[in-house]
Amino acid sequence: MRKNNDGFSAVEIVVVLVIVLAIGASGYLVYKHYKNAQKSTTANITQIESNTPSGIAQNLTSITTSNAATETSTDSQFAASDGSTATSSNSAASDLGGAYNESNF
Repeated sequence: MRKNNDGFSAVEIVVVLVIVLAIGASGYLVYKHYKNAQKSTTANITQIESNTPSGIAQNLTSITTSNAATETSTDSQFAASDGSTATSSNSAASDLGGAYNESNF
């Protein structure tokens, strides 16, 4: 009689199933941990936002707005002075004592 060696034995199939289930279970646990961490972070942010007094939030908004306005006025002030300096005579060449002269090119 001839022995049939085609296919897998029951032990081999069980071993493969155990390995697949172990990988799947570890993946599920990692996913569950990730979702719990994400949920707790969202809860912490919500708690912080709800515990912040409204006066503090309004003060922060007004400070930010006033700082932005100050920065804009300072930028425009220096932009005007930078433009006038750039259009004046070649001050860099004169600072070098005439070592650089554009008219020679």
